[in-house]
Amino acid sequence: MSKKIRVNILSFMLSFIFVVSQIFTGVTVKAEEVQKNLKVKVRIEANDRTIIPETEVEVSNFDLKPYNCDNLQGDPKAIHAIIRALEKNGLNPKDKEKFDFGSGMYISKVDGVAQGSFGSLDGWGYYINDSYTDKYVSQQDLLQGDSIVLFFMENYAYARYGFFDKKSVNVKVGEEFTLELTGKYFFSTGIPKVVKLIDNAKILVNDAISSYVTDENGKVTMSFDKPGTYIISADKKVNECDPLDYSKRNKPLKYTDRMLSRAYSKVVVELPDTNAPIIDTDLTNKKVQTPNFQFKVSAKDDIDGNIIPAVKLGDKILEPSEPGIYNVTLNKGKNSIYIEAIDKAFNKAFKEIIIEYNEVLPPASYDIKKEVEDTLKYMKLNNGDEWDALSLSKFNIKGNKEYLNSVVKDFKQGVKEYGLSDYFYKDTDLEKMIIYLVSQGYNPYNFLGYDLVKELYNRDIEEFNMFAQIFALITFDYANIKGDYKITRDGLIDKLLEAKSTYIDENGNKVVGWTFFGDTVDIDTTAAVISALSNYYDTNSKVKETLDDSVNTLSLLQKGNGGYEAWGSYASESVSFTILALTSLGIDPEGKLFTKNEDDISNNLVSALLSFKGSDGKFKHTKADEDNAMSTEQAFRALIAINEFKVKGRYNYYSSEIQARDLPIYYEKDNSLSEDNNPTQQNNSKSEAANIDSTENIDKGEKENIKSNNNLPKTGSSANINLVVLLGISSIAAGCFFIGKRKMAK
Repeated sequence: MSKKIRVNILSFMLSFIFVVSQIFTGVTVKAEEVQKNLKVKVRIEANDRTIIPETEVEVSNFDLKPYNCDNLQGDPKAIHAIIRALEKNGLNPKDKEKFDFGSGMYISKVDGVAQGSFGSLDGWGYYINDSYTDKYVSQQDLLQGDSIVLFFMENYAYARYGFFDKKSVNVKVGEEFTLELTGKYFFSTGIPKVVKLIDNAKILVNDAISSYVTDENGKVTMSFDKPGTYIISADKKVNECDPLDYSKRNKPLKYTDRMLSRAYSKVVVELPDTNAPIIDTDLTNKKVQTPNFQFKVSAKDDIDGNIIPAVKLGDKILEPSEPGIYNVTLNKGKNSIYIEAIDKAFNKAFKEIIIEYNEVLPPASYDIKKEVEDTLKYMKLNNGDEWDALSLSKFNIKGNKEYLNSVVKDFKQGVKEYGLSDYFYKDTDLEKMIIYLVSQGYNPYNFLGYDLVKELYNRDIEEFNMFAQIFALITFDYANIKGDYKITRDGLIDKLLEAKSTYIDENGNKVVGWTFFGDTVDIDTTAAVISALSNYYDTNSKVKETLDDSVNTLSLLQKGNGGYEAWGSYASESVSFTILALTSLGIDPEGKLFTKNEDDISNNLVSALLSFKGSDGKFKHTKADEDNAMSTEQAFRALIAINEFKVKGRYNYYSSEIQARDLPIYYEKDNSLSEDNNPTQQNNSKSEAANIDSTENIDKGEKENIKSNNNLPKTGSSANINLVVLLGISSIAAGCFFIGKRKMAK
């Protein structure tokens, strides 16, 4: 038998079993009967007290057997609502001492008030919507919103159902209001219903007799001098009215009996509304640089709730584009926006916000490539320290040969006299030395017979100050240090993260950064740490979170002129350090986060740096100072970083691909530097300076070689990645094919 035939037979058998089981088990499927749920109100009044205040309940035709009554058919009945109201107010309707309604025909007891307590003519009755019904509580259908009043009569022969014309009243303290009291009664002998306004009835306030009585028209005018909730009722005895002719009745009247069921009205008295609405808006007095903007306005009153305010721009009424949202186009100069909100008591709230619109001029134009070229010309002729040499190495330019010779001479003499450790008693001097040698193409693991790397990273990290920790990590990454040392990358990262400062400033802003000393975050140290940690931003979540907060802090502390006030003055070095930090993370120093406005002119970090420019490519410490060599060198670093950032999108000035351990060892010949063995950066790393002609004094052949190697070495290729991905997909597809074939073979 084929597999297909076997499957068809099995399907038929299952279907047959299902149909037969439905027939012989008597199982039927029908839609569940939809229960009708209604919301109604219930109030229960004894002859002398309120048992249950007006209570809203949701009812359906639920099972009445637990309440000693047969279930009822159809819509929910009055008895369902009464039971739910008792339960909601903590009275157990299953307890016959609390509630008894026999077989559901009529109610004989509620909360201990029982039929027969006052005689043979007392008992419980109920009205629906202040109207008589001749149906038992188990027969009376309910409609949505019905109001049921269950009340006890001391003598139903002359008792009247009392009710006020208003079930609830809201007034202010001292404000008068009027209630009208009506009585309805129905004789058991079938005499038609009589309606009468009840005069001379005593008014009860919260179950206490007050000085108020109804007039000849059944009306009473009242007021209260204190806020609160008051329950109003009424009381009248038989001997206080003009009874009908009872002479034909066998039983004499009890003139002490109440002839009126308890009426009910809830009066809420509030303090006079003297509070104006509260206007809420995100508008503030400010200056803006664009004419179109959106703002929010809302108003709320403590009594009336939400209020729609009137909003104007000058004399022009503004309509919301959607609830609470307004769009406006400003005129140049000062614009007044008026907001007014008035509640029902005519209390008024008003706000005026002044928005000054002035078009902001963009920063002065500049050409970064030209700025780099100008400062490069100066640096080639005026380089005299390690940092100058590092920046020039970015262009494959050798540092000052005389300076290298002096470094070697001082090193030999100092080490001979003091020893290596004491000669480099400053950790930062040793770090600078390693970076310098690597930038000039020499191996720091063996410099004149000394392992400078081992000396640095086997020191006690606890003795390192903040900048020693910063540049120890920078040295690790610039020289790509490898080896097993006491000081590690992870240890330095942890140290820097532990050293961060976090606090809330006087304006409630979160401030995160670093400080060289003291408790206040400083710009230079914070920017330097960011540069050091930036290589770990993408791989270390703690580093990422901290640097994000620190970048926001640098933006927060930036001034309107685009720069920073540090150490009591506006200095170019703080701007240079910040630019180096941002470009190392791929953040634009000319972007929105670091663009500020002053005197209607837009300023950013680059325009701020160039404002310190002096003559011939030099820079100043402050704008009032003369040109300064150190300021120029640090500005040169920043200019290189900006230029490379514009090409690559992210650039860390302090990183390189140089493998320091693979560099040649420095040696001397005849007490001078050997020209044949004076390797430069070009042997180990291609020029980093994008599109900058740094080869002015280099022979033609060498110039062409440098220009052809104008970018940093690539660490990967998208073509290689694409090939790997393609091979992976092909392998997966082939695997799926063979698995499928194998299954088919089975």
